Amino acid sequence: MTLDDVLAHRREILRLAGEHGFDAVTVIGSVARGTASESSDLDLLVNPLPSAALLSLGAFEACLEELLGVRVTALSVRALDNDRDRSFLVGAVEL
Repeated sequence: MTLDDVLAHRREILRLAGEHGFDAVTVIGSVARGTASESSDLDLLVNPLPSAALLSLGAFEACLEELLGVRVTALSVRALDNDRDRSFLVGAVEL
């Protein structure tokens, strides 16, 4: 999976994000940095709306895995610590 592959599905990804209670999606990790291998998963950072249910993250991941055909790991921005997790944002690409 490359960043171009993700961007080709941008509209569908953002639609699914909205359906699951997220209003922003950012590609992080090896796909964003352009260093992904065939075995790499897609790492995403999402911003949950106040109405987002606890299980929304897992359901969103499952929908994206079906759409994209790769393992997806989504992390809420609420789970980040500004100092500790700053490295997650290096090379990040907002959809």
